[in-house]
Amino acid sequence: MVRIERGFEWQELRRRKQQAEDELRLLAREVGHDIGGTTYFVLTQRVQALSKLVEGDSEGERSIEVIRQILARIKRLADDLGHVAVALDSGEAWRWETLDLHRLLERLVQEFSYGHPDVTVVREWGADIPPIYGSRAQLERTFHNLLTNAGRAMSDGGTLVLRTRHEVPLPSQGGDGGGWVAVDVKDTGIGIPPEMQERIFRIGFSDWRNGKKGSGLGLYVARRNIENHGGRIEVTSAVGEGTRITVRLPVQSEIASPGTTV
Repeated sequence: MVRIERGFEWQELRRRKQQAEDELRLLAREVGHDIGGTTYFVLTQRVQALSKLVEGDSEGERSIEVIRQILARIKRLADDLGHVAVALDSGEAWRWETLDLHRLLERLVQEFSYGHPDVTVVREWGADIPPIYGSRAQLERTFHNLLTNAGRAMSDGGTLVLRTRHEVPLPSQGGDGGGWVAVDVKDTGIGIPPEMQERIFRIGFSDWRNGKKGSGLGLYVARRNIENHGGRIEVTSAVGEGTRITVRLPVQSEIASPGTTV
């Protein structure tokens, strides 16, 4: 009788969790769309008009620049809310496809290098990496967020190491035989204190120590996207030495529906 009651309690908890996630997804989508769409467009147009009125006025021009920086942060927040909505969208699975992980990462690394010329990028690609079946949008967003955080941690320059490998479990370890594709994103930045490491993937977490404030959504989105793929994401870090984020994605031995390689 006790087991039956606990079973009902567990089902009720799962139902409430799903309801809360559905409500969060709708809220993130609507707020992100409103702020990042019409509201942002109207405000930027007004700021553009005001900038012409204060030309030659140093104080007015400084004020306009501050407003533009604030609007840029608002736009980034709106974009992040949109990514939260995608991460919570169960219908995203219908758009999954077969992905070449190295090609996906290479495009993101090129963008990162352009924005962080003082950071040396080291690629350590595994030679036997199988294709991944998943959402291109979610995985690109995940690794984009991880690279963005690494760049913020190395504001004075440093080294970024990207490492991939195929981890095949031994028969004694169980599993479906396909194993995992592991990706390390390692930086030589400021590092994360031990008391913060268990919180970095929670919604709302942001680290001010490097003087740059994020939205507090990027790592939450990364974790959720990886979990959507049946994967895991872990952090190893030491203050003053740097941080390594490890993503593990399951290798699908059979693909449920046809897809095209990136």
